[in-house]
Amino acid sequence: MTQPHNVLARDTSNFHYPRLKKAGCGYLQLAQWTVIFSRRALYLHLLLWLVLLIAAVFTLTQGSVTIGVHDFWLLCQGQGQSAQQLLVWEIRWPRLLAGVVTGVALAAAGTLLQQVTQNRLSSPEVLGVNEGATFLLLLGLLLSPVNMLGPWWLAPLGAVLVGIILAFLAGGIGGRGYQILLVGVALAYFTRAMNDLLISRATAQHASAVHSWTLGNLANSDYTELMPASLLLIICLVSSIGVAWHLRLFKLTESHVQSLGIAVRKVQFAALALALVMAGLGVGIGGPISFVAIAAPILISRWLPPQVLGLGNSCMLGATLVIVADTLGRVVLAPNEIPVGVITSLLGGPFLLWVLLQEKEVKH
Repeated sequence: MTQPHNVLARDTSNFHYPRLKKAGCGYLQLAQWTVIFSRRALYLHLLLWLVLLIAAVFTLTQGSVTIGVHDFWLLCQGQGQSAQQLLVWEIRWPRLLAGVVTGVALAAAGTLLQQVTQNRLSSPEVLGVNEGATFLLLLGLLLSPVNMLGPWWLAPLGAVLVGIILAFLAGGIGGRGYQILLVGVALAYFTRAMNDLLISRATAQHASAVHSWTLGNLANSDYTELMPASLLLIICLVSSIGVAWHLRLFKLTESHVQSLGIAVRKVQFAALALALVMAGLGVGIGGPISFVAIAAPILISRWLPPQVLGLGNSCMLGATLVIVADTLGRVVLAPNEIPVGVITSLLGGPFLLWVLLQEKEVKH
């Protein structure tokens, strides 16, 4: 039986290619191998690449100082004014990369969490993962002799710590989507209170800086943290490919999935671990930005067939959402800035209401 998602098969004698086309699939013959893919997923992926490229050019050229198309073209060729080169390549370019890393990490984490729990509302901010990542960063502030925010790698550790506590309190992760959600909400409130306590212990100057960061901030990004974070993200994404290959079957019952020879608990554990690390990574780079992790996979799932997980497409959309929100925050009240997390939160409330109303209509 063929399904409308990416497949690499060697024995193609039983494939019925007209049925593949009718199901919205394409195929590519490579010697004795046949690659089967969803055409809609491929077209959407190409479209998202184009949108991301346009958004990247927009964020590099817009702000308190606007750079024209001709000047930007000269900058891409290594020419142009030195002041513009400094602004684009030393200030806006690292900020753009930080937005991409943050958006990809959060969207990938949200996709895996929603598939593991089989609940659309499962996301790092709802389950308290973002708050746990923030907790260790703030703890690093209090313990640091120079009163600096903890290094970015403390965030993934905090996210994993909260994930372990969450799985323990929920009694496991298999078949307990709503229970994990309820425990996660309670854990998020508790961890957020701990974060407020840590902020209250800091000096007024540092508390103000930390509060700005907790709203989501890409302004202070630099290559010293982006390079190792990007490497870790790539490792997690490559590892997620095999996990996502099995997660697409989790829409079936657990007994059906096990009958296919899939170790359900191992896949769930691997997906949860990767989601926690990537969520913490996104917080470590861009702060606890909301809305992206929950919105990207939901939107992608509405544009793709149900058999396609759409992890890559979710990552592309997540990156676009973050850099667009960051650019709007710089442009709307220029030269003043609105933190990227504030922009995404303003979008998150109406989006959640839309999701709930849509599900209510489906039930009726």
